[in-house]
Amino acid sequence: MHNTWIVFKKEMARFFKDFRLFFSTVIFPGLLLFIVYNVIGVGLQSFMQGSEDYIASVYTVNYPETIRSAIEIQDPALKITITAIEEDEIVTYRDLVRDQEVDLLMVFEDDFDAKYADVINGVSGAEAPYAKLYYNSTRTESSSVYTQIKAIIDHIEEMATPDLINLNEPVEIYDQATERDIASFVFSSLFPFLILIFISSGVVGLTAESIAGEKERGTLATVLVTPIRRGEYAVGKILALAVEALLSGLSSFIAVLLSFPQLAGLEGGFSLVLSSFKITDYLGILLMIIALVLFVVTLMSIASAFARTVKEASSYSAPILMLLMVIGVTPLLTQGGAATNALIYLIPIIGPLQALVGIFSFSSSLINILLAFGSTLVYATLLAFVLVKMFNNERVMFKQ
Repeated sequence: MHNTWIVFKKEMARFFKDFRLFFSTVIFPGLLLFIVYNVIGVGLQSFMQGSEDYIASVYTVNYPETIRSAIEIQDPALKITITAIEEDEIVTYRDLVRDQEVDLLMVFEDDFDAKYADVINGVSGAEAPYAKLYYNSTRTESSSVYTQIKAIIDHIEEMATPDLINLNEPVEIYDQATERDIASFVFSSLFPFLILIFISSGVVGLTAESIAGEKERGTLATVLVTPIRRGEYAVGKILALAVEALLSGLSSFIAVLLSFPQLAGLEGGFSLVLSSFKITDYLGILLMIIALVLFVVTLMSIASAFARTVKEASSYSAPILMLLMVIGVTPLLTQGGAATNALIYLIPIIGPLQALVGIFSFSSSLINILLAFGSTLVYATLLAFVLVKMFNNERVMFKQ
């Protein structure tokens, strides 16, 4: 037992006296989580506030008093503006719903109130009046107001007799989202995140083994005493790791891209992917992947160079990987649309992700793609400069 206590004290002393180990194990993860969760909280509050301030645009044909009174009871909770239109404008406004310029189109039977009253009063042969709600499931605001109005109509039925209103009987397509709209929404929400995760997860193991692994085995010290300049050696490492990570990321991404339509149940499958994107879109995706690979590789390489062992490098990389995963979910908050502020594309990681959102949502901008690519290359170059400085620092590279 005495020897056990000696070993325990020795390990504890090593743990608390080694500032880098203590910082990376105890302080850094908690500090990072605190910062990330606060940033996410502020972002979600801002996002929710924007949604709460939004006033949905609703158009209606033959607006019955029964529905009007039920909706007015909900005000101002609904936050909608309802505008009456004529029957000959139905097709026009259905197209506007499809194009995401109008949130909801409500079409009611001409004598809705009379038929509703007949059903309520049990008139023989009375038929339930119809109500049609046209919406776009790929637009959050449209889906939200559709759900709210549908809930009101369902409540009216529950208050009286079931099947009192024929709501959206399966004789027509009421969701105006096209297959391309659905693909755009799904692709732009998930694929930027998947690309970042594929790249980051591959880079972690590669950088830890390539730099910290060589330091741990002693082979790096042997190489650095040769005539090769350390800056050239560091850049060579970055380029090699970038190619390896690029191949790994591309392989995983292509597999998901080709199989996802079938997995998600999107009609068209592989042909949908081919027909949805142009050659310029694929080039834009490739540029963003290259930019992300270079940035993540240089960032992880710095963590690996600072570490003395593979295990220590992994402990440094884990919080960074977690941070990248958190950043990766930001496209989910864009609701299928890319940012319009050009300054967003100058932010590391977020800029390329937003550029990918634009490409996958079929609304890409060449200027935004170039801004994201160029700025990320600048950041990667700066990180590479830091890595070269670290390779030239004896205390960093050879401290035991």
